[in-house]
Amino acid sequence: MKSLVRFFILRPTLVNLVMLILMVTGLLQLMNTQNTNFPKQTVRFIDVSIAYPGASPEEVEEGVTVKIEDNLEGLDGIDRVTSQSQDNRASLQVELVENADANAMLVEVKNAIDKINNFPTGVEPASVEKREPADLTMSFAIRANDLSLTEIKDIAKAIEDDFMAQEGLSQVIIDGIPDEEIEVRVRENDLRRYSLSLTQVSSAISNSNIETFGGTIEDEYSTINIKADNRGYYANELKNIKVTTTADGQIVYLKDVATIEDQFKDAATGRYFDKLPVVTMTVNTLNSEDILANAEFIKNYINEFNESRSTVQLKILEDGTVNLMERINTMVSSGIAGIILVLIVLALFLDRYLAFWVAVGIPISLLGMFILVPIQDMTINVVSLFGFILVLGILVDDAVVVGENIYRHAKELGKPPLKAALDGTMEMISPVIISLLTTATAFTLFMFLPEQIGEFFSEVAFVVIAVLMIAIIETFVILPGHVAHARGIKEDVTPTKIERAFANTMEWIRSKTFMPAFSKTVLKSGFSRVATVFVFIGALVGCFALVGSGVLSFTFFPNIDDNAVFVELEMPPGTPVEETKNKLYAIEDAVWRVNEDYNEQRTDGNEVIQFVEVITGPLDNQGKVKINFLSGETRGISSFDISRSIAQASPEIPEARRLIFGLGATTTLFGLPVSFALKSNDLEELRLARDELVAGMKKNKDVSDVSDTDLSGIREYKLKLQPNAEALGLTLSDVMRQVRSGFFGIEAQNLQRGDEEIEVWVRFPKEGRRSRKQLLDTRIASPSGATIPLREIASIYEDTGALSIAHIDGQREIRVEANVAGANVSAPKAIGAIESEVIPPILEKYPTVSYSVEGQARQSSSLLEVMVIVGPLVFFFIFALIVFNCNSFSQAVMIFMLFPFALIGVIIGHGIHGLALNIFSLIGTIALLGVFVNNTLVYISTLNDLLTEGKPFLAAIKEAAYSRFRPIILTSITTIAGLAPLITSSSLSAQFLKGPAIAIAYGLLFGIFNVQFLMPIFLIALNKVRFRWHKLFNRNSEKTAFDLEPAVRLAASKKMQ
Repeated sequence: MKSLVRFFILRPTLVNLVMLILMVTGLLQLMNTQNTNFPKQTVRFIDVSIAYPGASPEEVEEGVTVKIEDNLEGLDGIDRVTSQSQDNRASLQVELVENADANAMLVEVKNAIDKINNFPTGVEPASVEKREPADLTMSFAIRANDLSLTEIKDIAKAIEDDFMAQEGLSQVIIDGIPDEEIEVRVRENDLRRYSLSLTQVSSAISNSNIETFGGTIEDEYSTINIKADNRGYYANELKNIKVTTTADGQIVYLKDVATIEDQFKDAATGRYFDKLPVVTMTVNTLNSEDILANAEFIKNYINEFNESRSTVQLKILEDGTVNLMERINTMVSSGIAGIILVLIVLALFLDRYLAFWVAVGIPISLLGMFILVPIQDMTINVVSLFGFILVLGILVDDAVVVGENIYRHAKELGKPPLKAALDGTMEMISPVIISLLTTATAFTLFMFLPEQIGEFFSEVAFVVIAVLMIAIIETFVILPGHVAHARGIKEDVTPTKIERAFANTMEWIRSKTFMPAFSKTVLKSGFSRVATVFVFIGALVGCFALVGSGVLSFTFFPNIDDNAVFVELEMPPGTPVEETKNKLYAIEDAVWRVNEDYNEQRTDGNEVIQFVEVITGPLDNQGKVKINFLSGETRGISSFDISRSIAQASPEIPEARRLIFGLGATTTLFGLPVSFALKSNDLEELRLARDELVAGMKKNKDVSDVSDTDLSGIREYKLKLQPNAEALGLTLSDVMRQVRSGFFGIEAQNLQRGDEEIEVWVRFPKEGRRSRKQLLDTRIASPSGATIPLREIASIYEDTGALSIAHIDGQREIRVEANVAGANVSAPKAIGAIESEVIPPILEKYPTVSYSVEGQARQSSSLLEVMVIVGPLVFFFIFALIVFNCNSFSQAVMIFMLFPFALIGVIIGHGIHGLALNIFSLIGTIALLGVFVNNTLVYISTLNDLLTEGKPFLAAIKEAAYSRFRPIILTSITTIAGLAPLITSSSLSAQFLKGPAIAIAYGLLFGIFNVQFLMPIFLIALNKVRFRWHKLFNRNSEKTAFDLEPAVRLAASKKMQ
């Protein structure tokens, strides 16, 4: 290593070449680095969807869902399976274990489903797909008042084709256009007239409307195909299909017994803008695509489209890159301000030439780290930029230590510049590398965190570690090469007035303030030391009391401000879609009233609320209101405050089963803060338990918007055969099959029309299936051919059923969820109260019921489980590094004893800024410990050097405190300065990253007192304990407490060799 350092010190031109290579190569890689909202997410879910037309939720559950769940059970790589069984369809979500190969698991899941060979008749092939993570790029509406839905659909399809032809753009979603179908509305009177059944009509269509291959005719000259081509793809092409021939030879065509029409399917899903139906298109960007490039293409396309047409216009509803650019700009501006502050600190406290070359290391390290980006597949996003801000101050710390040491060798020891550069650098290699390793080791923990948290903070860890790796090259190769030839080291430079003023101020603080306080608290007496320790303990206990009493709350995840939020509504099952839509319109009206209130308070003329979109579906009783805001930096009001105002202004909907305001990015990423899954195969007990849990949660003042996911309560008519039905040869299955044919329909064909599948349905017309009377009047065909009204062979009674049946890990599940009542309300406290007070009596009363905590709490639990396993390993390696540096287990233990006191700054910092502690704060605290260790090592290394030189112990303690005061203050201030702009920023875009920034900055600030006061007291106490322990077993020993210090013993051992 010494030869390498000497090589570059002697060749400053090569040093500049290395510097240029790092910066240029890094810059080129930076230009090719993707931009995303958040770090790339891995595929964690495989979605399975399988249609079972005409089946009830119970039939789907028994015939499809349970069989798939059984086959997936025990499959390696699956964490758990959740499912929903609804009318006509089963949907399953297969959640993969951490680090599972999604492509391999997709094959495994498909194979497991393909092995099932006893699905009921009518079950269609399963759709099995990975749930690809995607960022919203752009959402826009197609506005065309004078065009039909079919014409708008054609326009939307043409736009989709144009988009899909664009390289790097692969996900386009069209909403507001139901699927098309051909409906054959059979008239029951005509069926009876010609003695036909719905099944015969369906068979006539499927047998006649064909295009098929019949073989070939070959001769010695050619081959001729034999084909039947009688397939129609539109309603008017099916009218003349022959259904039957009467006894007198009359041909009965399809048009004689039915009305055939092309139509859009009846669907609950719809989108409404200004209370008018609208077609919207949403473009998402996948992991491998660049969101900014896609957004630019779409904006240009929309501008060109609107300029070339007058009857139809495209209107942007939401631009996902606005929020992205706000967050990036906030982080970049905070980073630039941080760099400026760090440079100011360096300029004020260091020799100006040394400060310049230390500052040059910042762009070298930041740009150079991009060379390593392909290792992580990192993107430019708000989280990775936070990593750059975090490492700003850290990366200059070691450069300051090495640079100052080179100057010490030149100025104080009188060595020539080149010799001073070499000796000063080599002397600091071990402690600097140890300090870098402790920091990197602390951040390594982030690499093992699970789920989205792991994806967030592994990127922070990668940035920090990669920058520090490049910083090693800069500190030991580039910096010495520059400093060795700097003017400041070759001659005495007269300091400026500002430099003298700050130097004098620092010296005054050190000599007149710090050292007197140090002497009184640390050196004066044992009593003063004990009193000082109790002051620190009291501060720590007081901080914990703030958290425990709820004055400073703890929540799972910070709120991520967004430019769009949702209000989610679920009415009682059976509610018509028009009624649901009217309730959503009432909420929309409240939104615009809130907008007026905010506008009256503004002077800039901007509308706080830009667009409101009402969305119905997927079921008739479900819907949501999507509210798009003015960009966060311009509006200056958090989305959470606006959501609360909307909730207060909205009308009460007491019949609503679910009404939650303000669902946004936090909920999308991490789930609701309060969520319980009740599980049991006894549906009656499950629902009773649900009722009691909902009632208990509504009494808790810390939660709001309590709701559950049980979709039971829809009205049902249930048939029961009368005895005479059996006498006629009819079974319940026969009767239900005929009723289903008329009231649900028979899928006669599935046609491929272009790139769409068009189903042909045979059923009674809608006006013939509206009432109980029409059901009872339906005629049922007996085996003899006679038809009998349903009322003569069956009775009907009314009951309630379920729209959907949910499963989790094979058990029926009802989820009870809620929001917290305020931004700083402690979700863990609310969950703890519910778990201790509400749930135990329920479980005792209903023994078949169990529960699990879901949502944000489940992610937090997964995180803590990993931290419990990986955390001790990380701390062990930090401990080993400290032992290696100090040559002492006892000193390493003593340093670890300081860790809890670092929490004083973390808690006080959050209190000062009015921010609730959260998981992100906890992660920042772990990072803090890695940085905090560096200051302790600086102090102990100096102390050990002084002891080795023969300084008495207390004198060495005092001199180490005096001599290391300036570098400890300087390195702490540079790190704090780098984070200060982010902490003090009023930007809404990056508020969720303030927690870890506050934890590190305030932890280091208060850590100065820990290192300068508490640690010397611990070292003195350790020295006394070590001496007494020695005397206990070596009464005749002449060794003093000084002789027992690890550094003294090591020096003595070296002399004996």
